[in-house]
Amino acid sequence: MTTPAHQFTGWAGGVPARAKRRPKIHLSDTRLAAAILGVSAESLDDPANPCRGPLHESFVVNGLRRQASALEPGSRFYHYRDSRGREIDLLIERPDGRIIAGDVKAGSTVRPADAEHLGRLRDTIGDRFEQGLLLYTGERPLSVSERVQALPLSRLWDLAPE
Repeated sequence: MTTPAHQFTGWAGGVPARAKRRPKIHLSDTRLAAAILGVSAESLDDPANPCRGPLHESFVVNGLRRQASALEPGSRFYHYRDSRGREIDLLIERPDGRIIAGDVKAGSTVRPADAEHLGRLRDTIGDRFEQGLLLYTGERPLSVSERVQALPLSRLWDLAPE
């Protein structure tokens, strides 16, 4: 039986700071979440729908969590939000301590400003920052800045184990 929701604690450089962060919860079944919210698949095509971004984020986070458990057991998942409200949707801390950070964007275009928080985290934690990904619904991978790139969501499913 699958867990109905996954709780991701807030990430910070030290364990005491981590404990103070509020958790973020993603329902495992985004179709069920949409039904509870009363939104249809068709209504989620509308960029103005306020449920589009959060449901899209949960779908991606859940998919990445499943893949990481098969590809690299021992990885830990967090979200990040600093005191100024700058947020990153997902941080994956690999067993060796390196960080892969990802922001999910429901849109099909990317601007450098969309990856600003990823770049700020990269500059803050230095070599521990392995890769920043801006995951979007577009069709092409794009280099945004050093160790930060925009990646079409369709590429993530190419990583799935056979």
